[in-house]
Amino acid sequence: MEAFPQVLFEVSKRHEALSNPLRVLLVGIVWNSELSWKDLKYMVQKFLGREVNPNMLSFHLRRLIEAGLLETVKSGEGSFYRLRTEAKAELESDPRMLKVLEELRKLGGQGAGEL
Repeated sequence: MEAFPQVLFEVSKRHEALSNPLRVLLVGIVWNSELSWKDLKYMVQKFLGREVNPNMLSFHLRRLIEAGLLETVKSGEGSFYRLRTEAKAELESDPRMLKVLEELRKLGGQGAGEL
């Protein structure tokens, strides 16, 4: 029975992380990509059509990482963000997330490539 509260915490943390439209956008952008912070900032600004506060972007990325949705991958060229495999498998069953990806594709989002 002890594992049950942990599952409750994990599910609520993920849903809380996806309760913000910018975080849903970030997940869609990195759906099939590993992107640097600079590239992510560029893509978000492209979709929103305005400048994005770097502190705000970092805050939202951190929340997605804490919720287990994104992870960072370090390479010789720096750090890159990507969607965790387990999170992607869960989100693929959500028709609303698939609709987000479809809309991102229409807008020319490279991260929302083929499923």
